[in-house]
Amino acid sequence: MSDAVPLLPDDLDPVFASSQSPSKIRARITGSNNSFPHNEDADSHRVQRDVSNQNLNRCCKRNVVRHKRPPKYAIAFIASTWGFLTNVERAIILPTMWLYFRDYWGDEVAKSFYGSTLAAFSLSILVTTPLFGYAGHANVNVRHLLMFANFMEVIGNVAYLLPYSPWFVFFGRLIAGVGASCESPMYADLTRTTEESERTPYIIILLLSRQVGLIIGPAFTLILRQITIEIGPVQISVYNGPGLVMAVLWVVHTMLIFFTYPHLDKSGELVEELQSGEVASSPVEASLKHSRQPSDSRIQVSFAGYGQYHIVTLYFVIFSAYFCVMSLESVLSPVANRFFKWNEVEVSYVYIGSSVLVIIVSGLMHLMTRCMEDRALVLLGLFFLTVSYAFLSFVLHNVLTMTKTLGATLVVVGVAIHVIGMPFPLAITESLYTKFIPSHQLDKAQTILRTIINVAFLLGPYVGGSLQGKPTIVFCSMLLLVALPFFMLLIRFNKFRVPREPSSPRADGSTRAAKSPDPHLSAL
Repeated sequence: MSDAVPLLPDDLDPVFASSQSPSKIRARITGSNNSFPHNEDADSHRVQRDVSNQNLNRCCKRNVVRHKRPPKYAIAFIASTWGFLTNVERAIILPTMWLYFRDYWGDEVAKSFYGSTLAAFSLSILVTTPLFGYAGHANVNVRHLLMFANFMEVIGNVAYLLPYSPWFVFFGRLIAGVGASCESPMYADLTRTTEESERTPYIIILLLSRQVGLIIGPAFTLILRQITIEIGPVQISVYNGPGLVMAVLWVVHTMLIFFTYPHLDKSGELVEELQSGEVASSPVEASLKHSRQPSDSRIQVSFAGYGQYHIVTLYFVIFSAYFCVMSLESVLSPVANRFFKWNEVEVSYVYIGSSVLVIIVSGLMHLMTRCMEDRALVLLGLFFLTVSYAFLSFVLHNVLTMTKTLGATLVVVGVAIHVIGMPFPLAITESLYTKFIPSHQLDKAQTILRTIINVAFLLGPYVGGSLQGKPTIVFCSMLLLVALPFFMLLIRFNKFRVPREPSSPRADGSTRAAKSPDPHLSAL
């Protein structure tokens, strides 16, 4: 006796049907073929369905493809090298920009352009970060966004290289700021492709790459001091040479993006675009696109979740952390020079030692993530920062009554406590934040987070630089700014627990990513 698997119904989900090979969608017969009666209607029905499935596969513009190597490795590589290069650029341009203006155009030009050029770079990042985030949220290929951003970096650094006018330097940094803004869609891709359990180590790696950039950057400056070359009419010096170095490095990074960066959909799956000339016009594809795109009303509803207590607290944590980093960097050099007669050499030693300490702390933090929750690590970091700023406020208030050696030693101790605590709110807070956000809103969420960080980058140096003559006020303001999110986190500590999700393979990521621990953020 023989049995047969019945034919699939007509109303079968086309997405499922298109994923099956036509050879597998057919009647299966066991036993002798002669014992099963031949059905011409069933054969005709099967042939029509097989042809329909082949047409569907041809007409779809994007097909999900499976690769053996997960895309998270390529994204993490590009993101870490991007962070490395941005901090190399920061480490070789900022220390020499003032001398660039002064030696080429005089003290008056330096006083007029130095502050405005720094502000132009920060303001450019602040304005264009939401634009890149919006483009990522609108399904623009992140690879294309990154290549465009790098192209702007190349143009800006080439303009910085030309010593014809201080306006070249000004507009060079303004344009480079546009290129330094494409962080949110890249971080959103990394978040989509990583599991919650492994996300914190990946973000720690990104933090480490930035610190390595701060260490390697001064090495380029030392090399440029020993080189005197000419490229056409332009003579390369240690002051305009950073523009040439960074332009070359960004070109290399663009090539890496082109060959290695994957194209992902909103669920974190790899997609592949068909060749040009193939038109996607089927009603099935239109319905699929419509199902993936949120409506305007749903987008408006989804913004309500970003005002919840735990989300707002994380915003305060990340803002205060970056604000304090920039304020401390702005006030440390003039304070050390005024009270301890330090020059740029001693201050450079502090920066190098701090970078090495950050790397060590990041390694320990990676081990601690295996046995401690993210919320506990953030609280620990904020505690260190609170102690650091309270200690530095006390030391600087009484520094005139101390010997120079004692005062310098206590300041270095306070800075060391700051360095020990800072990696926790910088890295862990961002990881914890992404765990409360559904996959389809990561572009928007990262844009909000990056905008807040950029505001801190803009206000931190302004406050620290403006009040560098009153360092006690600076550190007291940093103490209050850190204490606020510390107590907000401590009061409602349970709200920052991330709900456990059942472990599942990445192949099921599109289904699992749609589930959000936050009902207000799950708009779709």
